[in-house]
Amino acid sequence: MPQAIDPSRIHVRQEGANNYKAGGHSDYDQAVDYDGFAMGHNMILGHHDQVGNFYFLNSDSGHGFQQSPAMGRGVSELLTYGEYRTLDLSVLDYSRILKNEPLIEKAVI
Repeated sequence: MPQAIDPSRIHVRQEGANNYKAGGHSDYDQAVDYDGFAMGHNMILGHHDQVGNFYFLNSDSGHGFQQSPAMGRGVSELLTYGEYRTLDLSVLDYSRILKNEPLIEKAVI
């Protein structure tokens, strides 16, 4: 069973062959330094605004193995068609860095 995270911030994952761990937390986790992660948290995808033929696919904050199939598909569509077709990954676009609009992941587990 892969790790699953519900939008309500409940998560579950397999631990060993026959066990599962589940948990959740409130909107604000005192153990997380949110200011210290101002621009990270999630993947950065998309075309660089000043360098031609340069695309970002990085900064996964430890979620790379979990997110890599979707990211690979999204970037392949972006390179092939100039747009996302199967999954709308625009929320992860590099332009959010230029606009100083962080995408904060509140469900840090």
